[in-house]
Amino acid sequence: MQETLKDGLISLGVITRAHGLSGEVLFRPYNPESDTVRPGLVLHVQGKATSLVVKGVRAARKGLLVRFEGIEDRTAAEALSGLHVACQRSDLPPVKEGEFYFVDVIGVRCTLEDGQEIGRVKSVFKAATDVLVIEGPSQEFLVPVVEGMVLKIGPEGVVLDRSAVEPPV
Repeated sequence: MQETLKDGLISLGVITRAHGLSGEVLFRPYNPESDTVRPGLVLHVQGKATSLVVKGVRAARKGLLVRFEGIEDRTAAEALSGLHVACQRSDLPPVKEGEFYFVDVIGVRCTLEDGQEIGRVKSVFKAATDVLVIEGPSQEFLVPVVEGMVLKIGPEGVVLDRSAVEPPV
């Protein structure tokens, strides 16, 4: 789930396990299409005053195989398993005109086409498609980001089709 953390850090993903004997780890980014994780990037371990500098990256079937400076063997790599990492916002590639990061919609107002407010975006996660978690006054909605349900999305707000939040009759 991509989110903005305290200190302006942006969550990028989780280190799932050690890979091989030489210190590589399997990293699952929240956005598999992103090329943010690259040599020289400083990743901050969430919840700890620790950072890791990316030494090398290569594609893998279930994510990225990443090497970090100072992590030279399997034992050191295993100690990283399960850690969630983040980077500074300034380390993210710039967005093009009309694009945004999902983290930029967290907290924005969600309305239906007629302007009726139903809540705010609490978070975004990846399933078969991206899914918005919208916190309403009395319930939470999970809305897949697909044509026909999400009519408009961006840092200025989210507009949903009524069918996205009401069960069919």
